[in-house]
Amino acid sequence: MFEALPSTFVKYEECILNKLFSGERASVPEVSVNPRGEIFIDRDPYVFECLLAFCRSGVFYMPPHSSANVLRSDAKFFGLLKYVEPFLVKPAYIRTKTVSLNSNYPCATFIMHWGQLSVTCVTGNGRLLLNVYDETGNQDTCNFALYDSAFMTQPKGFFTKPDSGKTYCFSWEPSHLLSHGGLEEGLSVTFSSAYTFPDT
Repeated sequence: MFEALPSTFVKYEECILNKLFSGERASVPEVSVNPRGEIFIDRDPYVFECLLAFCRSGVFYMPPHSSANVLRSDAKFFGLLKYVEPFLVKPAYIRTKTVSLNSNYPCATFIMHWGQLSVTCVTGNGRLLLNVYDETGNQDTCNFALYDSAFMTQPKGFFTKPDSGKTYCFSWEPSHLLSHGGLEEGLSVTFSSAYTFPDT
């Protein structure tokens, strides 16, 4: 479920959501609207979240577990291809880092000034929690569970928004249930950071 203001899409005239909010319902038959006014679009939600973030901020990043071809196809569907194409012709700068979190080293902290941070793989036993702080130190998110080895095999597509200056603190704690699979207590977490620099 996503929420957005009509003004988010105004400067993207060819975007089907701009047309929908502008009253051109007949020109976007691919979209269905229920009696409550909720819009249903049968497309990859992770790709759509990245396209929505682009419409809001003008910053583009590749969604995790996706490809340029899938993104290009969905961007074309939404009428956004010509706006994001300049970001697809040159590769993003991507760095991957694997961190062990356990009782001795329970936290990993990232301060994001631009770009995207994603959790791409988690193995081991325990829970991966997220706390987010803004530039003034106020807490935006408190102990949000990204992963619990008792219930999940992989985190569900977490990646940060392009929010300048926010601090993301990932921490480990034991699972509330018993350990599984004979693994040691602790998690191995792979983070990927991706940056795209538009031409100036």
